[in-house]
Amino acid sequence: EFVRALGITGHESRVVDGLPGDIAADGAVALVCAYRMGEQLAEDLVAFVEGGGTLIIIDGPLFAMDIEAMQTLTGMAGRANYFNETVTVEPEQPGQWIPIRDNQPSPEAVAEFQAAWESFQMSGPTELVRDVYKRAKETRPEAQVTAAVFHTKESADSVYQDWYRWLDEGIIDTIIPMCYVMKPEDLEESLDEWTAYGPKLARILPGLSAYQRVDGELESRAPALVEDQIERVLKRGARGACFFNLHDLDEALSDVIAGVKE
Repeated sequence: EFVRALGITGHESRVVDGLPGDIAADGAVALVCAYRMGEQLAEDLVAFVEGGGTLIIIDGPLFAMDIEAMQTLTGMAGRANYFNETVTVEPEQPGQWIPIRDNQPSPEAVAEFQAAWESFQMSGPTELVRDVYKRAKETRPEAQVTAAVFHTKESADSVYQDWYRWLDEGIIDTIIPMCYVMKPEDLEESLDEWTAYGPKLARILPGLSAYQRVDGELESRAPALVEDQIERVLKRGARGACFFNLHDLDEALSDVIAGVKE
């Protein structure tokens, strides 16, 4: 889209892989969604900018901020946590790329736009799930399409995993809510939510954790805790449970799971 926009303005533009040597010294390069990159490319970009070139960064380079050259290029020493909020950027004077409006949108118009934007964001993962399901069934009709998702509707909605809709539309065979909680009441609360949708949990397979974090370190969960959680989900009608992950299943936990299965 950025390249297309440049073309509309009459600027010569092209998509490149890396940083070719034929870019004019006073030219411009745009990094679009370039979350990761190698040290060589970062160093080439530094040389390009120091030589008079212009670099435009759009959405990135999040996972390359540990590269010294990228820190030099951006003037930043690292990256911060994600945030989720609406921010209004108002230019101080008119420009080619950010025109100033004579009239500001009303709060109602902003709210309407925000609702439309959230609906658009929610539709993306749903379209992906629908497409994967269709292609999988066309390739192998007996294949089972599953998805591990955030375990409460509120948390799932926050990352646009509209998995109740996926189940309603029949574009997923089984949902695995990742309920990696420690307290019995937290598991029961999630079970209440799931059984309110499907009392028999026919297409919901509870996702439980085989690990826990203690003083910042990961270790296998206590067998008694895992056994209790298995019994709770089975009692509420689940046909089983899915554990994350295999590497955390020590001998004691394996015995617990094998014992319940028998």
